[in-house]
Amino acid sequence: SLFGVCNYAVCAQASLAAGTVLIALLRGGGYLLMMNHEHFYLMGKLLFGFTIFWAYIAFGQYLLIWYANIPEETIFYNDHNRGYWIYLTYFLAVGKFLFPVIYLLAQDTKKSLRALTFIAAWILFMHGVELYWFIMPYAHDGMCPSWQDFAAFLTVGSILGFAYIQIAASASLFPTRDPRLVECLTITN
Repeated sequence: SLFGVCNYAVCAQASLAAGTVLIALLRGGGYLLMMNHEHFYLMGKLLFGFTIFWAYIAFGQYLLIWYANIPEETIFYNDHNRGYWIYLTYFLAVGKFLFPVIYLLAQDTKKSLRALTFIAAWILFMHGVELYWFIMPYAHDGMCPSWQDFAAFLTVGSILGFAYIQIAASASLFPTRDPRLVECLTITN
């Protein structure tokens, strides 16, 4: 199976989206003001590329499991494609692939930090939906979201966010001793 590569694609797409949202928050606070539209465009291209990569690997995983028809592996898609879970599967295909790809096709969208932040936040939301879709069919008989699901996600996110803020407060956000810093700041695409 492609489970390891699929996990990499999910994490790479989510980390790029989280980095974009974090940069937008830092710029809103007066940091990283030296980043310009070229930097945002490059982040948007990476986000677009990893969105395509995620879809390619996810479909490849589905195709391998379907073609091999090994009962130990087909149970995954059998559990995720019955009952109300099938609607969440379709929502993932549209919300994590189709909508971001169409949104990121425009060059102006990738150069605007506001538009890029919107789609990055959407991808992070869809990442949470994908985690829910991936885990919960084995925890419940049917699709029955509760406040505890959201509270668990919020608790873990808050703890990690607090840890990041504590670590980032003691470090420089700008790589001043990077030998290629001038080249990075004056990049044209």
